[in-house]
Amino acid sequence: MAKVREARFRRSAAVWVTWVVWLATLAAGCATEKLAANMAVDLAARTKSSFSQESDLELARGAAASGLKQLEGFLLVTGKRPDLLAMLTEGFCGWGAGFLQDDWEVAVIERGADGAEIAASARSAFGRCARYAAWQLPAPLARILELTDAEAQVALAAARPVDAAPLYWLTAAHATLLGMTGELGLALRLPRMLAVLRRVIELSPTFEHGQAHLLLGVLLSAAPVGGDLEEGGRQLARARALSDGRLLIVDVLTARAHAVARGDRARFVALLTRVLATSPAVFPEQRLSNELAHRMARRYLRLGARWFAPLPR
Repeated sequence: MAKVREARFRRSAAVWVTWVVWLATLAAGCATEKLAANMAVDLAARTKSSFSQESDLELARGAAASGLKQLEGFLLVTGKRPDLLAMLTEGFCGWGAGFLQDDWEVAVIERGADGAEIAASARSAFGRCARYAAWQLPAPLARILELTDAEAQVALAAARPVDAAPLYWLTAAHATLLGMTGELGLALRLPRMLAVLRRVIELSPTFEHGQAHLLLGVLLSAAPVGGDLEEGGRQLARARALSDGRLLIVDVLTARAHAVARGDRARFVALLTRVLATSPAVFPEQRLSNELAHRMARRYLRLGARWFAPLPR
């Protein structure tokens, strides 16, 4: 299996090397360089779905970081193309939440380390995600987490459906980093994050198969202040319905956030067991996410007992 993965990675690397050499050959002048970079971005936009369909986590991880740096290189040449900014936003948030957060959980939950070095890398990734998201928003919304309550209310009311995605990713970057670091500055922004997510749902009720509902449900379930387990449960149920139960990360995070908050060990185990009994291929377009969900479910089943009161003897 290792040899198969290595061969696949080498083939993937060879394709990218050929592509970069071809671009370098074309880039004889500034205008041609920009044309070549725009062509590359067009190709990346048309083929990006192949990444979310990947079943090999290690192959995806190896390709992700180099791919993101290539996209940042194209940004220097093409300028702030909306589709390129969207790919960079989703890519850096996905890298942080899918791989760095996973590393952090292994270090902190499994090994008892402080995870500080990984958290620093995550801070960089989520910082880039938030920056690229902000570049897609008009001036007031770009600073939505920093505005006064009155300013934020006006800005959110004026938000358009096209603003839903960058608003979501901007919030997701801060929320995920909060879950890893527990930083006070981020925690103080939690009520604003909840308000932004509610507005995202108003603007795009089915956003990304229910991801806005999922994040809102997790935050409401886990928040020590301003949380609401009942509403959190409803948001998580809605997220599951929007993906027809095929987006397995919904059940994993429902177990981790909602079942743990309720002290419901039986539901915690049942949800994670159901995830592992479901093939990641049940949602081909989100195969990579489902593979990560399986990895998390196995970890939580191994270690989750620490989140519940000891069973009576």
